[in-house]
Amino acid sequence: MLSLLRFWKPFCTIVLFLVTALALPAMAQTLAPSEIDTLKAQLVKAQDVYSALGTRVQCYEKKDTSLQVRSSQLQKTAGDLHQQEQMLSSELAQAKSEAEEFNREFEAARQEMDKLQSKISNIEAQIQARQAALDDCKRKAWIFGFVCDIAGELAGLNGDLRRFSADRQAANIKAGTLDQQLRAAQIRQSQAAERFQNNQHTSDQHKQDIAAAEAEIKVIKASLSEIRTVKQDYSVKLGTFQDAFTEFEALDPSSARRSVVHRLLRESADLDALLVKARGVIERNGLQLPNGERLCEN
Repeated sequence: MLSLLRFWKPFCTIVLFLVTALALPAMAQTLAPSEIDTLKAQLVKAQDVYSALGTRVQCYEKKDTSLQVRSSQLQKTAGDLHQQEQMLSSELAQAKSEAEEFNREFEAARQEMDKLQSKISNIEAQIQARQAALDDCKRKAWIFGFVCDIAGELAGLNGDLRRFSADRQAANIKAGTLDQQLRAAQIRQSQAAERFQNNQHTSDQHKQDIAAAEAEIKVIKASLSEIRTVKQDYSVKLGTFQDAFTEFEALDPSSARRSVVHRLLRESADLDALLVKARGVIERNGLQLPNGERLCEN
């Protein structure tokens, strides 16, 4: 028993030495207070940048939402204008057809009036010739001149003249009425054409507004996609850095483990790399849209 006790003390000494020798490398590395302060400052700065990223995302999302609403309203208005355009197109076609019909009737009446005028002119020429003959008859017949008047009436020229004159007057009245109707139809056609053109102009303007809104939405969505990706990656890396820092702070300073310190420094370096990228995103002086407007300026 005494011999065992004699060997036990050296054995325990050797075991203690080995355990201490193995543990020392793991415990050897720690951080100076200035290094810890630097990491704390990095964490605060990283949290500020993350908050700024969130603010920028909210700003972009707000503008994106308002543009989406505006685009939807423009799309609805464009649909209403398209329906109105179809109605106005039908109205214009009807007014044009009506004006063309009145124009045809007016031309027919004018041609009829021209024919009657030609007949009247011919009859008037015959009457003048016959009147000269009647005057000559009366001079020769003297007191029997009434016989010459009866002959003139029997010749039928005076009756033809009265009939054609009445027809001409009727044709003239009809042409006048048709002319008024034609003018009214032409005014309606002109007004319909003006409404149609105004609607087309408004519709074209809305199409341009829609295209502009869609272009702005495209730019914002591209920027949102970029900043959301940066924010997501940054969030993950910030979380791992915070976890590593929390674990480090929970350690006894006199027994800091090398693995924890190494992980903390590695996460710090990775976070620094993302920090540069994130600051590059948020330090841009706003997002410039195709129309020149800048969003979310610093």
